[in-house]
Amino acid sequence: MRNVGVGFGAPGDPDSLIAWKLGDDGVLAWKSTGVKWENDENRTFSISPFVVATAADKRTAIAVDDKGAVLSLQYHDGAWDFEAGWLNLGSNTLTRPAAVSRAEGLVDVAIVTAGGEVAHAQFDGAQWSEWETLRGFADGIPVSHVFVGEPALASNGKDSLDVYASTGTEIIYTHWTPDGGWVQDWDNLGALGYPAGSPMTVSFGVSTLQGGSSQITVLAMIHQGTIWYRQQGPASGWSYWKQSPSGENEGIEMASTQMMVGGNEAAPLNVITRSSDNCIHYHGYVGGSFANPWGSEVTLWCFGDEWPPSSGDSKPGNLGLGVVYDGNDTIHIIVETEERSLLYLPLTLPVDQSSEPEDYTSLWKDW
Repeated sequence: MRNVGVGFGAPGDPDSLIAWKLGDDGVLAWKSTGVKWENDENRTFSISPFVVATAADKRTAIAVDDKGAVLSLQYHDGAWDFEAGWLNLGSNTLTRPAAVSRAEGLVDVAIVTAGGEVAHAQFDGAQWSEWETLRGFADGIPVSHVFVGEPALASNGKDSLDVYASTGTEIIYTHWTPDGGWVQDWDNLGALGYPAGSPMTVSFGVSTLQGGSSQITVLAMIHQGTIWYRQQGPASGWSYWKQSPSGENEGIEMASTQMMVGGNEAAPLNVITRSSDNCIHYHGYVGGSFANPWGSEVTLWCFGDEWPPSSGDSKPGNLGLGVVYDGNDTIHIIVETEERSLLYLPLTLPVDQSSEPEDYTSLWKDW
């Protein structure tokens, strides 16, 4: 459930870390380090914010209100612009949007609409575009009113943008360039069977043996309780679907809670999930081998017995999880407990994924 969000204002400044928490009544509360909780009294929300870095000193937060409209809030001049408030971008979605910054000042947002379409809007640094519904064909079949779940966006630079979405049985994607616009023929990446989970994707640069760099794109999703992935290199094309290591996790990953974020060169891709064993798990992409680039799964925290507990009416999949990378070798994790309080963990990269990893339990703090 997307009722917790986290983001940074100033890069490398832990005091600018902000957490959002969405109540059952739709009221959004936020809290930065060392200050009290405040509520947004002007509107109610259905999906908590997440943050995209658009420049060294600028951020854009994206959220969804209780009517399904996408909202944006800007960070500039050292503070969130709560005076200007949330800008209503319109449209209508029931699920979390995807957003990426291709270049300084730019923000691209994609949604799956309530009607099952994929739509895209862009912020050019000054104003937002209108929403554009992405049409076309996949395997000769019209792409219309077929999408479910959350979309994903990836970019390899200012002139490149990919959007991925699930039809419920398959993951398909299309590509944008400034010269040709959106490609009408969507590529089918297939799936492992019903249901195909919502896609997650990150693109990152890797060093080559020749001293240069190339881009790797990793696409992942939760399928039947485990993480499956495909990856694409500049010369290799897409790999087949493969399963990431699951370690000793005896639960199933909750598809409504997964978060994938980038990182540093030693840990360029990081996935945090909640599972039905009532634990928080870390999965890290370490590279080195195109055939098996993932380290072992690491358990970061367990809240107690496997679900269901003896009392309470919440489930791990209904409890919030927010993750953000600070650009300075640390990912920051906010999780919601069964009592609806928040816990916080700064996780330094790379994470120890050995057979006897660090015990992270004592490092969690109340937010």
